[in-house]
This record gives sequence, structure tokens and C-alpha cells, in this order.
Amino acid sequence: MKVKKFEIWYWNGQVYRKTGPSLLSWKSNGIKSHIWYKNTILQHPTRNLPFTRKGGPCSVKYNSIWIKIKHKIDGPAEIIWDEKGNIITKKWYLNGYLHNDNGAAIIEWYKHGAKKSKEWYKKGKLHREKAPAKIMMYGCMVINHWYLEGKRHREDGPAITGFMKTIKCKDKTHLKYELWYLHGRLHRVDGPAKTEHDSSTTVQLWYLEGNLHRADGPACTYWSRGGIKDEESWYMNGKLHRVGGPAETLWYDNGSIDEENWYWKGNKIIEWETTSHRGTI
Repeated sequence: MKVKKFEIWYWNGQVYRKTGPSLLSWKSNGIKSHIWYKNTILQHPTRNLPFTRKGGPCSVKYNSIWIKIKHKIDGPAEIIWDEKGNIITKKWYLNGYLHNDNGAAIIEWYKHGAKKSKEWYKKGKLHREKAPAKIMMYGCMVINHWYLEGKRHREDGPAITGFMKTIKCKDKTHLKYELWYLHGRLHRVDGPAKTEHDSSTTVQLWYLEGNLHRADGPACTYWSRGGIKDEESWYMNGKLHRVGGPAETLWYDNGSIDEENWYWKGNKIIEWETTSHRGTI
């Protein structure tokens, strides 16, 4: 017995169906999808003629010319089910672009029914004002991404945050990492633009307009468990640089210095001069 793999509905040479999705597909493992199209033209692979059928689907098995414009006004233009019949993906399109004026344009679920991710789009670009444009859930980990017109951006806080919830996945307990972006570039004036914590390491990186930079201290600092400093680096405008001390310092676990390196505007230097910096190698 042959198993139906897909249906494609046409009218006057365009993929079109007035009362439902114009493309339906089934996989052998039971996963299926429905897609709504607008003005999608498909021609016969050998006769270069448009397909038309009034009362049912037309289907094609070989090479064809596609101009796909996914589109639906009153709901998701693409829906995907898993093998058990549970919806795992919904996508909203308007004139071929991911777009939804009333909420997220992409929603995904895990197979056990828990929410996996939500993404907000405006005319094909990740975009949401005053709230994260992408929310992703990995078990008890929640990651938020702020976007404006397709670029990572947030003026009043970090544009990427990762929180680990309690064992029951109810309340936020501690911040795992945060990144500050302005107009698509790592940037923060009054603190580190990137902070990351895990079970053994804490990292702080200072950025200004996309470049590692800090005027009054190290731009990169790494601590191991217990708050023991492992490494620090001083940067100005993206280049290793420090006046009056090493631009790179590494420590042993016991707190003694392992290595020191001096830099001036990105150039490694070795001998101290009585002027304002060391002589270049």
C-alpha cells in the first residue's frame, strides 16, 4: 500500500487553496506539516506549463521551478506535527516574511509538550520593543535575546541573559551569563559588557562599541572557583595596552604570578624607559 507523502494545491498556475493549506506533507515517521502560500508559481518540469486543478491537489515528483511566498493573515502559515500528532512548530508569515503583529512569529515545543522557544519578527527581522525578541528554554535554563530591527540591542540592560531556575523550574535563582549590546555591537559604559558564571569559572569582559576597552582597569578578568584570580588583560580600543604595569598577568592556583607581559598599543614591549612607556621589541 502506497503512503501519501504530500499534496500541493494549485489554481491558475499558482499554489493556492482558499479553504486550507496549499502544501501538505507526510514523513514515514509520522511527522507532517501544513504550509499556506501566496502567489507561489510552479511550472511543469518538461512542458513549462502551469498546473491547474479545481477540485483537489496537484502533486509533482521531479524538478520544478518554485517561487515561494509563504503567507497567511489570520494564523500561522506553517504548522508541523510530530509522529504522535502533537504540534511542535508554528510559523507566521506575511508576504513571504516571518511576521506577526499579535505575538511571536515562531513558536516551538518539545515532544513532551513543554515550550521550547518563541521568536518575534517584523518583516523578516527579529524585532520586539521593551521585551526579548527570542526566548529559549533548555530544561531549567532560560535564555533571553533582545533584538531591534534584526540587531541585538537593548538600552536599559543586557541584550542576552541566561538564567538557571530551581530544580522545580519555577523561580529564577542566579544569573549564568549576560551580554550587553547596542545596535548590534557589544557595548557598555559603566560595567562589563559580558559576564559569565559556571561551576568553576567567572569571566568579565569590558567592551566599548564592539572593542575590548577599559580606561581604569583590566578589560578581561578570569576567576576560578573560590574567587581566585587566574588571568587579567588590559585593553584600549581593542588593543592590549597599559601604562605603568603589565597588560597581561597570569597567576598560579596559589596566587603567585606565573607570567607578565607588557604591551603598548598592541605591541609587546620589554625594557622600561623613563618616558611614558617601554621600548618596542
